[in-house]
Formats: sequence, C-alpha cells, structure tokens
Amino acid sequence: MARPHGTLILCGFLLTSLLTGAVLAPWLFKAGGWLVSMVNTFHWEKSPVLGWLAEQCARSDFTRFFNRAMLIGAVAWLWPFLSWAGVRRDESGLERNRFRWQDAAVGFIMASGLLLVMGFMFINAGRFAGKPGVAVASLAGMALFAAVCVALLEEWFFRAGLFGLLLRTMRPLPALLFLSFFFSIIHLLQPPDETFVSPADVNAGSGFWVIGQIFAKFGNANFLLAEGATLFAVGLILGWARLKTRSLWLGIGLHAGWVFGIKFFAGLTRTPKGVNGKAFMPWIGDDLKTGLVPLVVLSFTGLLVAGWIVLRRKAIATLPREYKK
Repeated sequence: MARPHGTLILCGFLLTSLLTGAVLAPWLFKAGGWLVSMVNTFHWEKSPVLGWLAEQCARSDFTRFFNRAMLIGAVAWLWPFLSWAGVRRDESGLERNRFRWQDAAVGFIMASGLLLVMGFMFINAGRFAGKPGVAVASLAGMALFAAVCVALLEEWFFRAGLFGLLLRTMRPLPALLFLSFFFSIIHLLQPPDETFVSPADVNAGSGFWVIGQIFAKFGNANFLLAEGATLFAVGLILGWARLKTRSLWLGIGLHAGWVFGIKFFAGLTRTPKGVNGKAFMPWIGDDLKTGLVPLVVLSFTGLLVAGWIVLRRKAIATLPREYKK
C-alpha cells in the first residue's frame, strides 16, 4: 500500500488541530472559570499547583485559551497522523553527532549574540528603552530555561519528525521549502493582539470566530513581510543546518539562542512613552523578530551558520576514522 504524501499529512494535521482547538476552546475557557471560582470559594489561593493554575486562568482571555486548546489538539493528533504515515524512528535520516555540544554552543552564541547586538542598536535609535528595577539574573535564567525547552521540543517535532516524514516522499530542497513555509504558518496562527471576546459572549462558535480573525491577518501584506518572512527564513536556516549536519544540535543551539534573545530583550525593555512604533515600520517592529532589519540580521546569521558548517566539515575530515563514529 502506497504511503500518503508528506505534504498531505501535514496539511491534514494542521487543519485537524486547528478545528479541534476551535471546538475545545469554549469548554476549556469555562473549565478555567470554574477552577477560579472553586479556588476562591475554598480559599486555595496559596496552593502551589491549584493556586498558580487559577491565577493563570484568571489572567487569561479567551484567545489565550484558544491557543492552548489548539496546542492540546496538536499533541492529541500527532501520533495518529504519524501512525497513518507509517513513520519510524530509523527513517529520520539523523546520525549520532560527536560534536553536539560544540554545534549547540556555537549556534546559541551566534543567534543570541547578533540578536541582542541588534536590540541594543534599537535602544540607541530610540525605539526601545530599558525597564527600571529588572532582576537581570532571574530574567536571564527564566529566558534560558524557556529557550532550551522550546528549542528541544520544536526541533524534535519539526526537524526530526516532520522533516523526516517529508524527505521520504520529496527531494531535500522542496522538502526544506515546504517545511519552512509550514513552520512559519504554524507560528503565525495566533489571534491578532486586538482580538477580544467578552467572557459573557463565549459560546460554542467563539473558537471558529477566532479562526476567522487569524486568517484575516494573512490579507495584510505588511504583516506577512514583517513577520512571516522572518519566520520563513528561520525555518530555512534550521532546516539547512539539519540537512548539512544530519543532526539536530546546531539547530537546537540556534533556536534556543533566538528564543533567549527575544525573551531576554523583551523583559529588559519597553517602548518609551510618546514613541509611535508604527513610525519605525517596516524596518523595526514591536520585538526583535519583526521588521526588515531583523530579517537582514537573520540572513547574516545564516551566512555565519554556512561558514561554521564548512569549517566543521573540514575539521571532521581531518579526524581519524575511529573518532568520526
């Protein structure tokens, strides 16, 4: 029996996860409200688990519940779709990497270093200003923890599982382009910042209304150019690193570096009072991943990654055979 094409599987997975999120979101929102009420009634605010969870629910609007519901849908449907595709671990095309720590460290330093240098140039340009009283060490620790978790999960999901799936039915270049497009679309499926659903108005159709708001963003050329192009470039670099090293570790370092840089800079800075962020567009957006300048810096990072891969290959070629295994 012929295996289904990888692109068909990914599109079906995306659509199914999105629709599952739309159906589940209102119920998840109501469950969050019930939890907040129960914690307040029984005075469990100090509970390390229920108290924290209730606080998060109380601070979250419907769009955040929608995002979590879509994530739950993606996790729930991942294994059925991979089983349908007949994916096996030994078909990923990945090899053991004796230089994994060097790859991860170099990727992290290149990605976060260039991103933060660019960020402090934005501060000098007046687009951002420092926040007073920030605990820098604590902020850096939390940003690093989040960055490592996101990088490990997403690289395993996108560059190991999904890329391996595509490479079974496509040549490397078309697979790389399609996965980079899919990667950018997944990250753009977030409701616009101005999307709001009143708690009293949440009903069974609210999740589908949010889907409409999400897809309405794709008609905005400035949005696609400012953020979509950057995400597509990120996907290209990470996929290229995976192909050329036959390993996830360089991509994990790069991915963690970018996430760390964005979160650390966001925690350190704010938009100065009276500054109109739109005046800086399309060059500089509301964060380090939006705008044409971040896209240029990202492209330069890609050139450095290509240079590192060349140096890495030459170094490996000079090693005795027993050290290459």
